[in-house]
Amino acid sequence: MLALAALAMGMGCGAMGAWQLHTSMHSRVQLRLQNGAELAVQALEQRLAVYADVLEQLSSSLSGSVNESPQLFAQQAHYALSQVRLHGLQALSLTRVTEPNPHADVGEPPFHFETSAVWPYKGNEMLKGHDVRPAAAVWQSLQSAWRSRSMAVSGAYHLHQVSGSPLGVLLRHTVLGPQSSKGE
Repeated sequence: MLALAALAMGMGCGAMGAWQLHTSMHSRVQLRLQNGAELAVQALEQRLAVYADVLEQLSSSLSGSVNESPQLFAQQAHYALSQVRLHGLQALSLTRVTEPNPHADVGEPPFHFETSAVWPYKGNEMLKGHDVRPAAAVWQSLQSAWRSRSMAVSGAYHLHQVSGSPLGVLLRHTVLGPQSSKGE
């Protein structure tokens, strides 16, 4: 009987020890995952800040001259990107208001939008003249940037530049011409 009690006690202590070990390991794994996620968020925020700086620089250099030639856009984009290396960047493009859109939904900008300039042009030719409405993630980011007059990030979608491409995102920043302060 005493041996049975000792065996039961030993099994109970062993089970309790195993449970504590499991809980401790689970806590450490959870803490490691949380720290990893925080580091990933910080790295992403830093990378987006660099992209935002380039877009701000390009935006300020184009203000007042958004109706100029695609060559001016290419020069300004090349200059902005020569200051920093942005990994994963496929293109910089300028999307312009082309004409009023009487069929725009309530709350949408009442215009048609098309990509009027792109840099680098080689490898991105298909973007020039492209209507931005068909891809929902792209259209939503344009509307967000239009409304907020600040940078907006699109949802993930397949990039046009590479067939079978992995998912990518667009960063959009509003550039206003001299008469565009009210969205004209």
